[in-house]
Amino acid sequence: MVGSMQIHDALCRKFAHNVRCAVISVDYRLAPEHKFPVAVNDAFDALLWLKHEAPMLGINPAQIAVGGDSAGRTLATVCAVLARDAGIGLKLQVLIYPGTSAWQKSASHKELAEGYLLSGETIQWLFEQYLRDDRDDWRFAPLDAAGGTPDYRGGGP
Repeated sequence: MVGSMQIHDALCRKFAHNVRCAVISVDYRLAPEHKFPVAVNDAFDALLWLKHEAPMLGINPAQIAVGGDSAGRTLATVCAVLARDAGIGLKLQVLIYPGTSAWQKSASHKELAEGYLLSGETIQWLFEQYLRDDRDDWRFAPLDAAGGTPDYRGGGP
């Protein structure tokens, strides 16, 4: 719902400079106009494209990593699971404050629900804007991913 490639440009450039790597930033479609799983499909479609086009871009396809913060970290986690199940090797994940569960019932969620950037109430409101009726879908809550995943259909909700 919030954020953009422009907001994250400086961070991406810093990663590229410090790690001496190419950084590809994905501009996925945002809620509430585009509800879950549209962003998941956009992110994985981008990863598939990158894996295929990496040599043309001068990128070693064996050295691809995924990463993100906020909602992007969930997308990166989901992409890693989908990649695993598709037999696509990833070098690593870079997850900045990952949120990976569907329900905020843990002691830490309750203890830290107020006084920080996002309150528990705000997080619930954001989830309501993003989701339809699919809160238990592992692609929203990758901590719930089992050993295998459903077939990836790609390209839309």
